[in-house]
Amino acid sequence: MSRIFALITVVFSLATAQAAQLSVRNAVVTPGSEIEIAVDYQAQDEEVTALQFEVLFDGSHFSLAAEAGNAADAGAKTVSSNQLDPNTLLVIVSGLNQNAIQDGTLVVLRVSVPRGTPQADYGFLLDSVSATDQDGEEVATAAVDGTLAVMAEETPPLLIFPQYAEGLIAGTTSRTRLVIRNNSDEPDSGEVRFFDSSGNPQQVPSERRAASSIFYELAPWSSTEIVTDGTSASLLSGPLTVHSDRGEESGLEATVIFTILGDNFVSVNPAQPRSRHQVYVSVNALENTGLAVYNPGSDGVTLDLTLLDASGAPVADPLSMVLAPGQQLSAFVTEQPLFNTFFQEESVFRGTLNIHVRDAAQVSLLGLIQRLDTGALIAIAASSNPAP
Repeated sequence: MSRIFALITVVFSLATAQAAQLSVRNAVVTPGSEIEIAVDYQAQDEEVTALQFEVLFDGSHFSLAAEAGNAADAGAKTVSSNQLDPNTLLVIVSGLNQNAIQDGTLVVLRVSVPRGTPQADYGFLLDSVSATDQDGEEVATAAVDGTLAVMAEETPPLLIFPQYAEGLIAGTTSRTRLVIRNNSDEPDSGEVRFFDSSGNPQQVPSERRAASSIFYELAPWSSTEIVTDGTSASLLSGPLTVHSDRGEESGLEATVIFTILGDNFVSVNPAQPRSRHQVYVSVNALENTGLAVYNPGSDGVTLDLTLLDASGAPVADPLSMVLAPGQQLSAFVTEQPLFNTFFQEESVFRGTLNIHVRDAAQVSLLGLIQRLDTGALIAIAASSNPAP
C-alpha cells in the first residue's frame, strides 16, 4: 500500500456514477503549526451506516490524529483510529445504531507540522475504503485524495509571550488566560499558537477545545479571551504567539494572566524580540528569579549571559548557550543550565542578568520573581539597554 509522497493529482479509487464519496480537502500550512483537514462525505442517495478507510501520509514529517466531524456527530457515530505504521492511519466510523450517514464533514484530521518541514506539496491519500449499509451489505464508495501544501515559514508573529503554564502541579491547578483586544476601526482575525519548549505545536486544553492553534475573529474595538482548563495531568508549558491576518497594520494588543498554584495571579505583557536584555535578579530564602527565553526565528541563536552584582560587577563565570529555532528555555537562575554552580555558594543575591544575542539576532524574554512559600509571582520588566 505504499505510495510516493509528492504532488498527488486527484485520483478516484473506485469510480461509479452514483457511489457514495469520501474526499480529503486540500489545505495550506506553514511549519511550526497545526491544521485541521476535513474528510468530507457525500451520500449520493446511498444509506451508509458504517465506514472505514486508511489515510496514507508522510509520517517522517507529520503526526496525525482523527476526530469526529459534524456528519459523524449528527449520525451518533464515533470515530476511532489506529496507527498501523508510521505512514498509515486506520479510521473507523461506526455506531450502535442504524442511522444513515448524511452529507458533511465526516472526519477531521488534526495534522501537526513541525518547524523545519520542507516546503512541498504532500499527499493525504485515502486507501482501503469500505462502507456498509444497515444490512451489512457493502456500499460502493469513491475516494478523492487531497494535498497539503507546506509553504515557507511566515513572517514573525505579531505578539509573543515566552511562557504559558497549564496543568496540575502537586494536585493544584495552574492555567493561562490570554486576553486579546482589537484597538482599531477595522475587524481583525488570526490565530493563537501554543508550542512546547522545542518549538513543536503543543495541544493545550481550553474552554473551547484541546488544540495547538485557536482561531479568533474580532470586530472593531472588541475583545476576546482564551483560558486554558488547568486540567492537564502534568504541567504543559512553552511559548505562545498571536498572529493577525492584518500583519503590521493590526491594532491588536494582548495580556497574559497566569493563575499559578490555585490562587496566585500575575499579568504579563508581550515580550518584544530584542538582541539585548537585562533583568533584575533576587535570590534568598523567600524568593527566586525565573526566566523564559524564546527564539522565535528560523535560525539558531547564541546567547551570552553575564551575572552582575548590585554594584554592576561580574560575579560568576559568563555563560554561553545556543537556542535552536523555536526553542524556549525556562529555568530559575539557580538551576542548570544557568548559574547553578554560583548559587551553590551564594544563597542571598541581588543584582542583574545581562543577555546579549550574537550577530544581532533576537529573542523574547520574560522575567518572574516567585515567592517560595506561597508560589506568588511578580513580573519583572526587562530593560533593552544592559551594560556592554
